[in-house]
Amino acid sequence: MIVTPYHHPTFGDQLMPEEGFHQTIRKLCDRDGIVLILDDIRAGFRLTLNGSHTLYDFEPDLACYCKALGNGYTISATLGKNELRIPATKVFLTGSYWNDATAMVAALTTLQEMQKVNLPDQLQARGEQFLKGIEKTALQHGYQLTLSGPKALPYMRFADEDNFLKLQKFCSYAAKEGVILHPHHNWFLCGAHTANDIDAALTSIDRAFARLSTNS
Repeated sequence: MIVTPYHHPTFGDQLMPEEGFHQTIRKLCDRDGIVLILDDIRAGFRLTLNGSHTLYDFEPDLACYCKALGNGYTISATLGKNELRIPATKVFLTGSYWNDATAMVAALTTLQEMQKVNLPDQLQARGEQFLKGIEKTALQHGYQLTLSGPKALPYMRFADEDNFLKLQKFCSYAAKEGVILHPHHNWFLCGAHTANDIDAALTSIDRAFARLSTNS
């Protein structure tokens, strides 16, 4: 069984797990001999450096990481319990970038940098700054927003809309102002974002809301 730390769909609000959700799944998998796999590719290293499962107090049998591990280099990783090591060796896999020393060094360096700056706390602070700013700016232009998910990986939509047309138009205006926002997918704060970057983005977003009001 494959699970994500929380529900982060496309075209929808993000939903955090109810209390006991992951623990119940863990018990059912143990009862029926099912391997429990955590897809931590999207949230891994953003919520905590120890694996998102540690936030929700359960232990997967396997956990998968990719995008943030090498800071853009072609690398991914599957971590697992020792008893799955031998069965894993019996699965044939191949790839173009195996044993790429550059990607390995990039991953090690990225992990060290994330620990050095305490990346999850940094993303939490920048995300909180961004979400407070965008909600305040939207209200100033007469728009109510629905914000969901962790502050490091937020999703925004207009509270009175269910067809995404207004959101698509807003995101196109934001892009023209230099801020890339996805209308159907959650957003990603990163370690490169500074408080000044967020302020500059919010200034551009203010202009995007103004253009939306003018052209609605």
